[in-house]
Amino acid sequence: MVMIDRYILGSFIASLFGFVLLYNLRKKISRKTKASKVVRRDECITSAAATGRQDSGGDADIIIVGAGVAGAALAYTLGKEGRRVHVIERDLTEPDRIVGELLQPGGYLKLIELGLEDCVGDIDAQRVFGYALYKDGKDTKLSYPLEKFDSDVSGRSFHNGRFIQRMREKAETLSNVRLEQGTVTSLLEEKGTIKGVQYKTKNGDEITAYAPLTIVCDGCFSNLRRSLCTPKVEQPSCFVGIILENCELPYANHGHVVLGDPSPILFYPISSTEIRCLVDVPGQKVPSISNGEMAKYLKTVVAPQIPPQLYDSFIGAIEKGNIRTMPNRSMPAIPQPTPGAILMGDAFNMRHPLTGGGMTVALSDIVLLRDLLRPIHDLNDASTLCQYLESFYTLRKPVSSTINTLAGALYKVFCASPDDARREMRDACFDYLSLGGICSEGPVALLSGLNPRPLSLFLHFFGVAVYGVGRLLLPFPSPQRVWLGARLLSAASGIIFPIIKAEGVRQMFFPATVPAMVETLNEPKTILGELLQPAGYLKLLELGLDDCVKEIDAQQVLEYVLYKDRKSIRLPYPLKKYESNVSGRSFYHGRFVQRMREKAASLPNVKLVQGTATSLIDEKGTIKGVKYKTRAGEESKLYAPLTVVCDGCFSNFRKFLEASLKSVSLIDFSATKLHSVSNGQMAHFLKNIFAPQVPIEVYSAFMASVDKAQIKVMPTNCIPASPRIPGALLLGDALNMRHAITGGGMTVAINDVATLSNLLRHLNLNDVEMPMAFTINVIADSLCKAILLSSGESSDEIQEACFNYMSLGHNFSRGLLGLVSGLDWSSISFP
Repeated sequence: MVMIDRYILGSFIASLFGFVLLYNLRKKISRKTKASKVVRRDECITSAAATGRQDSGGDADIIIVGAGVAGAALAYTLGKEGRRVHVIERDLTEPDRIVGELLQPGGYLKLIELGLEDCVGDIDAQRVFGYALYKDGKDTKLSYPLEKFDSDVSGRSFHNGRFIQRMREKAETLSNVRLEQGTVTSLLEEKGTIKGVQYKTKNGDEITAYAPLTIVCDGCFSNLRRSLCTPKVEQPSCFVGIILENCELPYANHGHVVLGDPSPILFYPISSTEIRCLVDVPGQKVPSISNGEMAKYLKTVVAPQIPPQLYDSFIGAIEKGNIRTMPNRSMPAIPQPTPGAILMGDAFNMRHPLTGGGMTVALSDIVLLRDLLRPIHDLNDASTLCQYLESFYTLRKPVSSTINTLAGALYKVFCASPDDARREMRDACFDYLSLGGICSEGPVALLSGLNPRPLSLFLHFFGVAVYGVGRLLLPFPSPQRVWLGARLLSAASGIIFPIIKAEGVRQMFFPATVPAMVETLNEPKTILGELLQPAGYLKLLELGLDDCVKEIDAQQVLEYVLYKDRKSIRLPYPLKKYESNVSGRSFYHGRFVQRMREKAASLPNVKLVQGTATSLIDEKGTIKGVKYKTRAGEESKLYAPLTVVCDGCFSNFRKFLEASLKSVSLIDFSATKLHSVSNGQMAHFLKNIFAPQVPIEVYSAFMASVDKAQIKVMPTNCIPASPRIPGALLLGDALNMRHAITGGGMTVAINDVATLSNLLRHLNLNDVEMPMAFTINVIADSLCKAILLSSGESSDEIQEACFNYMSLGHNFSRGLLGLVSGLDWSSISFP
């Protein structure tokens, strides 16, 4: 028996030893197999586990491939936001290109918004104020509509290489931006997520670099785009470039476009002594430069069509022999969202360079991406970030699709054609632009990027076609002319509709119908809800949420200072009866909201779900729950005895719960439209109208803030609390709003929450909350009308009396501040 036990024990030990040995052997074989595998997608994605190269580490937040216009501007922008950026550029010497030399005014405004306007300051850049158009010996001048902008705003033309080099230098001034010369050979992929890049240094060493987000902007000849999009690249023509020296353009500081045969010819200044000439040659093949065919073509075909003032310099430039060519490519943006990576610049989206819109689109995209990434502190959740950034592709459409469509359509219209209808369209376009007024200002505003509206483009394009048909039918229509007019409309449709289809009809004209961005639990960004009155803070204490204003750099607010005609009065809150920590609080709204979300999520019986509520479930007049879309886009239903709707001032459900909305404005814009932020009108308005009225102590900071162009607009709405419907309850700004001048919104909302927590069985909250809400609502609207919206002698007297009344101090000001702060909300005190 003992012998049998020994054999059993020995067999067990031997089996265990063999199992361990086999397991380790299999593990080593598995590692070798994995190391030998290289998974490549379209020859430019490599498995992260299969590189076997030097590792540069993962100390970067973002890797940028390419340091051209898009890459260099993006590096500086994201570096300024505090991101650690690693830029890998094939060649860091100054580029020498014949395109990317004209920045439209819309692009210059984006340059200002990014803080990069000084990059055109010391490179002998020339200001451009519009275009001159030539056809068959006639010409017309088309000026940019710049009247509403600062005098500095215009187009800029320059040597492309100098501009890029200045942006690279500015990016390198940031300690958290690293520029390195190297050639990226592939993207590193692991389980469908891009983890970084593999690249060769200038010494030939192969390195792998890792980062949570890789942004590919390696230009029009991108080797990596096939991994991240479905490219449909077309090459309708080539540009032939020469430089004219020591001559003057017929219209100074204007681009010149000659509607030549077979295609357009461009002239624009790139320095104080040089003029760039770009000759468009249709097709993919051009006459040979080396055997003299190109020089002969330029002299015999092109030279006779250019303005006489430029003829001698044109011939002289050809004789010098410095002739260069560049293929003109167009590619609609067809994204293929990939976790861990995104495409930008010409690697992502190209259009014909005739209109010089490429840099405007790229800079606009950078501003948009910066704003989208700003609330995201942690970029490591690649799949969530990828889903979040899908909104980028929709939000960019109004600008990019307008400029792309205009470039493609204008090129086809401006090219000579043997077809009679196309010739009529070309003649009509020239004459339409020559009419002046809205016929020239509208198209030029689109071209310049100052008014990137697809619908405006569509209307002007068919306005040209209808104008051409009208000319054919007047004074007497003939069957031949009617037929030609019909063909003209058909030709116009054949030009623009394929371009619109490639851009995406829904994304271009109806972007609001595209699910651009699911509502996320990221930190919100708003310019309101940043001041909590003392009574609101007391309610916060009552709810046990007072710690939510800690650790967010919240500031105590103890008083108001009222200014009028350079006089000022101080109005302190009546806080003597309260503890020393009781006061108002001001803070970043998003930080405060995020802290409360975190505290709510810490409770085991509270579940926060990211999704977009689409409708309320109504059964026989009673709300039973909600329908909503999850973050993944799946539709779901949720049932509960009580649905509390507090989806803010832009509530989608208010109309279903019988609340009426009345909008007012903090500043009376009834005479004019609200000034545009994107094109600089708002900045101009703030500087010239409001800056002279602000206190001297904050004047410089006010102007600097306007110059940074981080201006946001928010409508101020008013809603009386009125809805009553079984099964549902409105709360917060969805229920009740007042003018934001007194900062009473959060006080009312938190008071409502405290009331609801005590009286939840009584579903009709509205009657209970009336005393405080009524007082704060009425005083907000009354002060708005008395102080802000004054016009006429009687209103001026009321404003003056109000200011003097509060200047009396004691109970006169103390009582009013008690009402404003919410500390004394007795409605009998208000009159």
